[in-house]
Amino acid sequence: MKAPMKTHHECRRQLHRLSFKHALGLLTVAAWMMVPDAWAQTSRLVCEAGLMAAPTGQESLHPDWETPLVFGANKLPPRNPAWPCPDADSGWKSDYDHSPWVRSLNGLWRFHWSPDPDSRPEDFFKPQFDSVAWKTIPVPSCWQLQGYGVPIYSNYTYPFQPNPPFVMDPPPTNYTSFLHRNPVGSYLREFEVPKDWRGQRVLLHFAGVSSAMNVWVNGRKAGYSQGARLPAEFDITDHLHNGANRLAVEVYRRCDGSYLEDQDMWRMSGIFRDVFVYTAPDVSVWDFYVHPDLDATLTKAGVAMSYTLRNAGDKPGHDLRVRLSLLDPDGHLVGGKPLLDEPVPPVPSGFSDEQTTRKVTVQHPRLWTFETPDLYSALVELLQDGRVIETRRMDVGFRTVEIRDQQFWVNGRSIKLKGVNRHEFDPAGGYAVAVECMEQDVRLMKQANINAVRTAHYPNDPRWYDLCNRMGLIVMDEANLESHGLSYHKKVLPADSDIWRPACVDRMRRMVIHNRNNPCVMIWSLGNEAGYGDVFLSMREATLCADPQHRPIHYADMNLAADMDSQTYPTTEWLRRHVVDKATRKGEHGESSNEDQHGAYPSGKPFLMNEYAHAMGNSVGNLQDYWDVIDAHPMLIGGFIWDWVDQALYRDRNDPSGGFIYGGDFGDIPNNSNFCINGVIGAGRKPHPHYWEVKKVYQYVKFKAEDASQGKLRIYNGYAATKLDAFDAVWVLEENGNVIQKGTLPPLDIAPGAEALVQIPWQQPDLRPGSEYFLTLQFRLPSATAWAEAGHIVAWDQIPLPTPLADTPAAAPAGVSFHPVGDDWVAEAGGTCAVVDGRTGWLKSLKVAGEEYLVAPLHPNFWRVPTDNDKGWKLPKKMGAWKDAGGRTRLQSLDSAGDGLVARLQVPVGKTTAEMSYVLRNDGSLRVGLVLNRSDGVPELPRMGLQFTLPEKLSRVSWYGRGPQENYWDRKTGAAVGMHRDTVDGWITHYVRPQANANRSDVRWIEFSDGEGTGVNIKADGRNLGVSAWPYSMADLAAATHDDQLPERDFITVNVDGWQMGVGGDNSWGLPVHAEYRLPQSGPLEVSCVFRAGPGLLEGRTENE
Repeated sequence: MKAPMKTHHECRRQLHRLSFKHALGLLTVAAWMMVPDAWAQTSRLVCEAGLMAAPTGQESLHPDWETPLVFGANKLPPRNPAWPCPDADSGWKSDYDHSPWVRSLNGLWRFHWSPDPDSRPEDFFKPQFDSVAWKTIPVPSCWQLQGYGVPIYSNYTYPFQPNPPFVMDPPPTNYTSFLHRNPVGSYLREFEVPKDWRGQRVLLHFAGVSSAMNVWVNGRKAGYSQGARLPAEFDITDHLHNGANRLAVEVYRRCDGSYLEDQDMWRMSGIFRDVFVYTAPDVSVWDFYVHPDLDATLTKAGVAMSYTLRNAGDKPGHDLRVRLSLLDPDGHLVGGKPLLDEPVPPVPSGFSDEQTTRKVTVQHPRLWTFETPDLYSALVELLQDGRVIETRRMDVGFRTVEIRDQQFWVNGRSIKLKGVNRHEFDPAGGYAVAVECMEQDVRLMKQANINAVRTAHYPNDPRWYDLCNRMGLIVMDEANLESHGLSYHKKVLPADSDIWRPACVDRMRRMVIHNRNNPCVMIWSLGNEAGYGDVFLSMREATLCADPQHRPIHYADMNLAADMDSQTYPTTEWLRRHVVDKATRKGEHGESSNEDQHGAYPSGKPFLMNEYAHAMGNSVGNLQDYWDVIDAHPMLIGGFIWDWVDQALYRDRNDPSGGFIYGGDFGDIPNNSNFCINGVIGAGRKPHPHYWEVKKVYQYVKFKAEDASQGKLRIYNGYAATKLDAFDAVWVLEENGNVIQKGTLPPLDIAPGAEALVQIPWQQPDLRPGSEYFLTLQFRLPSATAWAEAGHIVAWDQIPLPTPLADTPAAAPAGVSFHPVGDDWVAEAGGTCAVVDGRTGWLKSLKVAGEEYLVAPLHPNFWRVPTDNDKGWKLPKKMGAWKDAGGRTRLQSLDSAGDGLVARLQVPVGKTTAEMSYVLRNDGSLRVGLVLNRSDGVPELPRMGLQFTLPEKLSRVSWYGRGPQENYWDRKTGAAVGMHRDTVDGWITHYVRPQANANRSDVRWIEFSDGEGTGVNIKADGRNLGVSAWPYSMADLAAATHDDQLPERDFITVNVDGWQMGVGGDNSWGLPVHAEYRLPQSGPLEVSCVFRAGPGLLEGRTENE
């Protein structure tokens, strides 16, 4: 579906063929690109179209920030982020943070905050204004996190009264914006221009300001801008004088553009990205694009350059030449000299038409892939009279991208997008994210086998693209456009509106021009959840005109405007129906769709999940199930998990240990509470347990047992550009969790997309009946990379070996009888004394050598503190009958039964009954069993097991089961069976909103000890166990709204389950845990385990130690 490339002139001709509605948006942006006084001509265009009154010299009825057709004044056209430099040497060394011709204006600025426009200091920009009493604020920052105003977290409800395009209408009286109608931040600072910049142009660069700003220099208006997530630049040369210059910036929290920025995020404001001042000669390279056009064989490329010059002088520029040089990834000059050296036609004042050089062939370029991100460096030199007057540098990557045969192809290989959505967010800085945090994000993504990131829902800081270029991440670059609160799956705003079209097209085109040189950018997105209408067709056409590569276009709310179909949060069952053309397209809450929105069905396009696997709280269940379906069907090209990082703020930004907060904690209204807490990692960049599930499911190597008992495995290489001999392959054979053999495999020459039968070079093991054996394989990095240390595991799997059953199971030691003592029943053996409460039937005491190991009785438990997903599908309402049922059982009878004791209980859910059985054996071990018999018509239950408390000193945990991280029935693919150790404090997961946590599945045995060999060992007797433990009670967990509210108790709560449902994760607002991961709805449920307490425990040592 790759359309033929359109030239600049073809795009202009196409404007005449488009309908008026489409053409208006494109003409508006074209005006910005092609004329020196762009705003004046844009205004003239829209005036002639009758969309606003022509200027009359009178003040406008509405300010610029409530006029949709005014989204900039004196703002320069878009360009790539390359900085000008004075010569080739400095040009080659330049990057976002370095150029001799750039000065940062970051730092402390004087600041004044006003709750509304009427109370702002209107004349603060005048040179004589006295701001000595003002405080200071760091730039970049969000002023709400510096003590000014209120951060508001809203999913999609506009935090002001919607009445487009106005933002000052009275909202409900409880809204934060009722008193803070439209806060204004007034910023001041002084700066000096280096003396050696004299005779050149001086430009002011704002990388990101929310949401609208006026700019003055030395009391003179420099310009106006809105559109928070892209740079705004102004030529301030004529505003400067020698010495100190005063820069004044007036920032509005809201403007008409806020209707287009209704994303699910914290709503904050301020100068949140960098501010620079820089210089360039009168005639300079304004923008350039390097065409890295590969041929069909991918062995040679035709390199050309398109460029636009700016002449800020009064006279045409003559005697000019442009040169283009390339450095290969090893730093060698391609061809040993400049690739291109061409004369430039005379440049009149203003911006030139785009010029394109001839094409030069580069043989055998190294290809950019997300696995091997080989980057070239391109240097453009502008010469006049034979002398270099300016240079600019950009990264270049040679790669192809296309949609073909309902698949997504990169460099001729079909690729699945294993992605995440990422908000730019920091728990201390909000929108202001340090590059060190970005680097941490990229490293963690790469380590988790993530290959794609969606810039949800706006263009990112330029350094993010630089990092993705260098480390290898595919980027879906998304326009800053969402009107969810008005238009999700509707045709409301921007719809077909000529009032909103220019701003929408401008946002899209600026993003494309700014980021099109980045090889990491492979998909453009027209925005998110802004409904449908022909404005999006205008945006599509503008994108194709601005992007010579014609990268695929995405937009989930209007697939008709895109090259791929997309839908948020489809289930695995929906995907199965879709691949056979039997699905029904709909919104994430079931909203209906139509052909005007998505076109005819089926469309013949590939399908991409722009959002799936909602990672809110304890989530991301059934991820492996998604990828079983995706991998089985080529037309399913992957998806982006929602989302990467919790949008939680520090309670105290100066003390990260003080805990996290979420929507509503500032008294912000409206808010969506903790719906912003849905990251694969925490806000502090600590991975959540589901991070490890993502890492395992997303890995590129697959293993299949061909004849596991003979060590024969089939290994598939799912990489696109990497052979498996690039990794060290390590194998380990374990018996009952103990390593009995280990080794390495010879280099595996398995090509991308190929598989091979591999023989493990072991000594044929003697598999003992009744033992359990696992063969684990790992592929590791042999040396450090930019994103991981040597030895990092990129792929692994664990293969169970078939083992013959024991001829006769080992007989359990004989039991001893319980006998009544007062109201209770007591049994003693092997130094152990077990006491069952004669009034409840619960185990109330377990002593060894006189020391008590139970702080509170062992009793049935059928409940878990609801997760966010549980709340979303109304589990508390549907299953609430079981909430306290385990603690409210009534004893019906307590009788000896053989060597044991059986308590028959009435469970207060219908006519449900339970039996608890106890057998104390001669060796001092105690077998405890629970059988639940549900009556007809009772609700489902979330878990079935036992709960008890242990002394706090038994805080060391050792277990043989899945781990080391928390895992559940539907989220255990990434948790290996093995011997693990931790502490109870380390076992728990600190979800920002407390909820069920800390579970480990498939536990064969577990110990809680004091670190000196004394404690409690619990061993499965039959079905493997699920176990969780907390240093607080279940009531504590249920009552807390924030993690830092959880107390540190002097006991440990332990849950030993025979059954617990999965966590789900299709979404967090209605879809249930999949049926296959819920408890059986008929028949008895059983759990049985053996307790052993006292000294001499295994303590996690192997049986061979």
